[in-house]
Amino acid sequence: MKHAIISMSLPEFQSVLTEEFGEQKFRAKQIFDWIYKGASFAEMSNLPKSLRQRLDENFTASDLDIVQKLVENKTNTIKYLLKTKDDIIIECVVLSYEYGNTICISTQAGCSMHCAFCVSGKDGLIRNLTSSEMMSQLICSVADTKQPIGHIVMMGSGEPLDNYDQVADFITRVNAPTTFHIGIRNITLSTCGIIPGIEKLMQDKLFINLSVSMHAPFSDMRQAMMPVERTYPIREVIRICEQYRKESGRRITYEYSVIPSVNDTDACADELQRLLKGSDAHINLIGLNEGSEVYAASEESAVTAFGKKLTQRKLNATVRRKLGSSINAACGQLKSRYIDQSTK
Repeated sequence: MKHAIISMSLPEFQSVLTEEFGEQKFRAKQIFDWIYKGASFAEMSNLPKSLRQRLDENFTASDLDIVQKLVENKTNTIKYLLKTKDDIIIECVVLSYEYGNTICISTQAGCSMHCAFCVSGKDGLIRNLTSSEMMSQLICSVADTKQPIGHIVMMGSGEPLDNYDQVADFITRVNAPTTFHIGIRNITLSTCGIIPGIEKLMQDKLFINLSVSMHAPFSDMRQAMMPVERTYPIREVIRICEQYRKESGRRITYEYSVIPSVNDTDACADELQRLLKGSDAHINLIGLNEGSEVYAASEESAVTAFGKKLTQRKLNATVRRKLGSSINAACGQLKSRYIDQSTK
């Protein structure tokens, strides 16, 4: 089986090239430079043809293969279905903005959080993704689009802080000058509120942007949507996030999927005001996508109306721009459809 170069550090790859292939050490850096630009071995023009051939015979650039690609031309959003070496299907999405491309990556295959409105976790956790498999999502997208990635959001399938060690390694690797050199300020992690994970980020001084899935201000309401509330109540999550805000200097974002007649009432708005009083936190309002077996999709008007309630209460709230709805870009939607079709 071919070995994925992305799974090795530069010193490890240097050792392989020099000891097993008899190549000079500097070649490893050249190859790394090409790989993180999304180049194929054939495109590595400053390498001897014989070396390019040996690389193609013995290595792959990444741990993943693209099995399906969908493009929403209106918003220039691209969704990829990717297959791991053990034949697991995962997803990532490339989003186009004025300031450049952002990739939304998955950190787990499936998810164990069992949020009521989430498609990606309905079948539970399959396994954690490795740091290399996270890096490979960037490699595949850059190789396909031939465009650089400037921002990363860990908002795909999985709970990143439930896979802390691999996620922390990925953050460190993707920030390194020898790889993509993406700044810590340009990396965002979305979490259900795994308090020990947030504490570890502070201990390790990995001060990325933190986006917390709130979705309800009352504990009983949130527990019905998100079982994690039983272990990590939202009030305690907000408390640790305020500490993270002080230590990191990063403004906290709370994600809030608006479900009409459930969590968009005046009482909910009042409780949000109480919870976040004195905070500069930002509330990101989201229209619920189709696919939930419990809740209906949200109309844009309902999301906007709740946003007005929050701004009237002097809370920082905006409605998230919806990208990729025509290509099932929300977590788990395309994967679920692909697997259903494959088993027919």
